[in-house]
Amino acid sequence: DCEPGKCTQSPYTGTTFCAESCDPLESSCPQGLVCRQANDRFLCGMKIEIDTGLTGDNCDLTSLRGCVENHACLAGATVPGCGSESCCTNTCDLELGDEQCVAPSLCRPLFGEPAPGFEGIGACYVPI
Repeated sequence: DCEPGKCTQSPYTGTTFCAESCDPLESSCPQGLVCRQANDRFLCGMKIEIDTGLTGDNCDLTSLRGCVENHACLAGATVPGCGSESCCTNTCDLELGDEQCVAPSLCRPLFGEPAPGFEGIGACYVPI
């Protein structure tokens, strides 16, 4: 039972641990951890060598790996400039609107069913 965090796996050892939830708009993780996308929220997790992608860079949609802290991995067709199946994009605050994104991207919800407290977190992409 990790609530309000979530049980996750170490990318190095495969052991499970409770990861604290974090705000991708504020970089709120303890030193040594980064705020990473999970299925319905963001968690303080371990950074690995492939987590270097910025907006438009390739990422792995299955593992949600490949993006820098506070970025999200989305289907490539929704991220302008993406040349692969999935790409990184920056996160945004839904209340602050589309001005946080570079056109033609819009600030839209990131999670279909967000965990409590993550209803206002969005990502910059072109809805299809």
